[in-house]
Amino acid sequence: MIEIRSLSKSYGKKKVLDRLNGKFEEGLIHGILGPNGCGKTTLIKSMLGLVHIDAGDVLLDGVPLKNCREKVSWLPQHPEAPRNTSPQELFTFIEDLRGEKAVFKDLLIREFDFSSELTKPLKALSGGNFQKCFLIATLMFDVPLIILDEPTVGLDPVAAAHFKKILMARAHKTTVLLISHITSEIEQLSDKVHFLLDGQWAYSGLVSDLESQTGVTGFESSIVHVLSKSNEVSHAKI
Repeated sequence: MIEIRSLSKSYGKKKVLDRLNGKFEEGLIHGILGPNGCGKTTLIKSMLGLVHIDAGDVLLDGVPLKNCREKVSWLPQHPEAPRNTSPQELFTFIEDLRGEKAVFKDLLIREFDFSSELTKPLKALSGGNFQKCFLIATLMFDVPLIILDEPTVGLDPVAAAHFKKILMARAHKTTVLLISHITSEIEQLSDKVHFLLDGQWAYSGLVSDLESQTGVTGFESSIVHVLSKSNEVSHAKI
């Protein structure tokens, strides 16, 4: 389980995360939503120790997450690697770096129909195949925490469907954090949804409880309601 305790992060005078608390249980897909610029990526980087935080702790089964990053697979929103590198070279490099076998690599290559792309340089891949490459690199290890930031960008409908099937099959024995601006994707895949706004969770709970909590029918309409109510509270404080 991932536990966030009083996590705070500011850039200058702007509070991006404001004493944020939360728990992400194992065996569930946790969808993370929020407006552009609300701090979703900052949250992930803060959790992983990639940016300096002002205060707080992030624990994986009671251990600081920044001290056990080998137990995490992370797909950033804009993944990068040397463009002359081939996917096969990239996969081998990551295996060597982690010092472990990528147990799901061959399965993922088959599922994404990626064999013909393995020896091409990254710069020669289409946008969709580039994304497939980094999805394979992220999902090929058996780790307790998987973090995916906009994972279906560039994927065609068939590849996106394969990804969703793979993710749901893996989720029962790991913790998945899924960041997406596509509300239908969050609704389809997530067990819990966490809506980040003004440095706090505007909603954090089961997807199945969202409508009853807001009194609004429909997932997307419920999210819009959460956003509008939070904006009313923010304006009232000014």
